[in-house]
Amino acid sequence: MTTPLTLDVNLSSAVAIEATKALLHAILFHRLLGSIRPQTIDCLNVTVPILDDEELDQQLLAKATDFVDSLKRDTSKGNQVILLFYERPPKKTWFSRHTTEPWEQWVISVNVIDEDPPYAQSSESLQQALEKLVLLVNSRVCSYLPPVVSENGQYPYEIVVNSASEGWGTLLKRMLIENVSSGE
Repeated sequence: MTTPLTLDVNLSSAVAIEATKALLHAILFHRLLGSIRPQTIDCLNVTVPILDDEELDQQLLAKATDFVDSLKRDTSKGNQVILLFYERPPKKTWFSRHTTEPWEQWVISVNVIDEDPPYAQSSESLQQALEKLVLLVNSRVCSYLPPVVSENGQYPYEIVVNSASEGWGTLLKRMLIENVSSGE
């Protein structure tokens, strides 16, 4: 498996969903190719590049909400959301355990802090994470990117969030055995 690219952020629980969604948007903005409509949003007084796609926005909001809700329910389950990019969609077969290795893995580690007011430290942490994201993307050589083979001209990806009912061990086992999503 590839070496994970990690972004660490300290976020107030009041802004954790919004900031997590913004980070997922920023990563996808830098990695999805093809016909995209760029846009920016202001999150915690930080300008974040996003893709102008309502369906994607709703999907990222759902993933960020699930992630932050699981953090609030049980902090012992882990504090990471993982974004995996594949060269080809992972294959599901009836009789084999065929998995596709991701060519890039982003790990967003969120530390929920008690902050009053909830914006100063969270805004600074989000800004630092976005700067690190741009540095990591720009430090990679172009030959590192695999050819795009999907019909829509984009890399298949998967966002992995630990659900409230499973631990990280179960989650990792599910990721390795099932590899279910190709853009979810």
